[in-house]
Amino acid sequence: MINTTIVTAFFDIGRSSWDVGFRRTNSHYYSYFKNLCKLKNDIVVFTSEDLIPYIKENTNKTNITYVPIDFKSKWGTLIKTVSDIQSSDFFKSKISKSLLKFPEYSIPEYVVLTTRKVELVNSAIESGFVKTKHVAWVDFGYVRGIETLNNLEYYNSPWDNDKVHMFTHQNLEKVNHIDIQDAIFYGKVYLLGGSVIARSDIWQKLNEIYYKCFDNILKMGLADDDQGYFIASYVEQPDLFETHYIKDDWFPLFKFLL
Repeated sequence: MINTTIVTAFFDIGRSSWDVGFRRTNSHYYSYFKNLCKLKNDIVVFTSEDLIPYIKENTNKTNITYVPIDFKSKWGTLIKTVSDIQSSDFFKSKISKSLLKFPEYSIPEYVVLTTRKVELVNSAIESGFVKTKHVAWVDFGYVRGIETLNNLEYYNSPWDNDKVHMFTHQNLEKVNHIDIQDAIFYGKVYLLGGSVIARSDIWQKLNEIYYKCFDNILKMGLADDDQGYFIASYVEQPDLFETHYIKDDWFPLFKFLL
C-alpha cells in the first residue's frame, strides 16, 4: 500500500527570460515533472488554469489532481511586499553584494512561489486531496534525471513519527548556533527545500510555525526563499524536525530509504 501523497506546484514566473541567470523554460519543467510522474503515488499539482493542458500533454496520467490558482491574483499583495523589501536601501545594504543577483534576493515572484510550499500542502490536505497518512512536498522540477527516482515504482515515507523530515548538507547536531539574519545576509543553506516529508497532522503544526517566522522576517525588512524560513522554523522549534545528513546530493529523497 502506498502511504504518501506527493504535492507540488508550477507557475510561469518568467524564468525563461530572467536576467539574473538560472534560466529554464516551461518545457524543461514539463520534462522534469514527467519523470516524477513515473511514480504511482497520487500527485496534487497547484498551477494556473492555462498551464494544465500543457502539463497533462506531457504526463497522460490518471493519478494526478490539478488545482488551478491565479498566481498574481492570489498572492499579488505579498509579491508587492517582497518587491518593496528587495528594492529597499536597507535590504541591499544587508545582503552580501555578490548575492543580490540571485533570484531569492531579486525576483519577488520566486520568493513568493518557493515560500508557499507549506501553505499549498495544507491546502491539499484541507481540500481532501490527500488520502494517505504521509505527504511529501516535492519540487516540480526535482527529478531532472530518471536516476533520481532510484528505480522506484512508488515512494513510501520510511518514517512514521511526529517529525518534519528534511535533508541537510550540514550535520546540524554539530552546529552550535544558527543566526537567522546571518543566514539570510550571506545565503547560508542549512536545510534543502526541494523535498519535505511529514504526516498530515504534522504539516498543520509546521504551517503555524513556518508562517509565524515568515511574518517576523518580513517585519525585519528582510526576505528569503523557502530555505530561510525552514531554518528559522527549525530554530524556533527544533524538536518538530528530524534532519537527515546527506553530504553532497541535492536530490536525495528517493534514495534515502530505511
